[in-house]
Amino acid sequence: MPGMKLEHVGCNLCGKSTATHYASVSYMDYLNRRLELKRDDDPLLKNGEAANYKFSLVKCKNCGLVYVSPRLTRKNLTELYQGEYFSYYVDTKSEAHKKRQETFKIEIAELEGLAQKLKTGRKILDVGCGGGFFLAGLDKSWEKYGIEINPSAVKYGQETFGLNILKRNIGKIDFPEETFDVIKMRGVIEHLPDPMSELREACRILRKGGLIAINTPNIGSICGKIYKEKFRIVCPIHHIYYFSTRTLSLMLKKVGFKIQKVSYHYFDTPYANWRDPLKILFDRKVSPAFYGNIVDIYAVKGGV
Repeated sequence: MPGMKLEHVGCNLCGKSTATHYASVSYMDYLNRRLELKRDDDPLLKNGEAANYKFSLVKCKNCGLVYVSPRLTRKNLTELYQGEYFSYYVDTKSEAHKKRQETFKIEIAELEGLAQKLKTGRKILDVGCGGGFFLAGLDKSWEKYGIEINPSAVKYGQETFGLNILKRNIGKIDFPEETFDVIKMRGVIEHLPDPMSELREACRILRKGGLIAINTPNIGSICGKIYKEKFRIVCPIHHIYYFSTRTLSLMLKKVGFKIQKVSYHYFDTPYANWRDPLKILFDRKVSPAFYGNIVDIYAVKGGV
């Protein structure tokens, strides 16, 4: 990302441009609070301007959506995800990877249960699938497809798991209407420059009665409200939208979905720790992993 360029944006949910200041944070602030993620070969640290710039998080006065403005331009964001970003997630021997894999099993079991209850088909699209780890965890009864903009991740998923992954974002692939039965968006929507548009496209290519499953940080959680810019998932370069359960549900409803289930996985995941509540009480440097930090929302197209 050679030259940092910024753009001001309005609210992606309601379209208004009146917002109040919510917090200020730089990428370096984020790394200094999350020392386990700090690496000498981080490509963003090579760009001192981008790493140290204090980005503003703002909150829409009308609907409450929290987002970054001004933010990196689409061109800058594309350059970021075309680069070395995937390298952080491919160390399969790391403890972080093992925890993600255990969490995938929980999400897959929940997705399976809902898909069976709703009697959806088994053709799934994973949007922003990375190296295909989630898709690889699904059994062979699923017809699996993925889309991903990072070329290293695409290559890894194709070669390691033999997955059908296309290098592109959802708005750039002309899938026919009602192609898929299930669409998964895990840790993706907070990265997208225009999430409303991407959800409309997801609705178009999903069959009536089909299921969308979205997983994202929850700014409306206990930790989100207490810690604000010190909420462990506030990274102003990678995460440019910060949804609450309410604002994400409103966006899904606005494009034609009906909410089926909301989950806050924590106690059933490898991230749960009895010390976490104590950290909330006594340590305000960075929020711990905790109940509600991540929200999983499942919604059906057509309101059946």
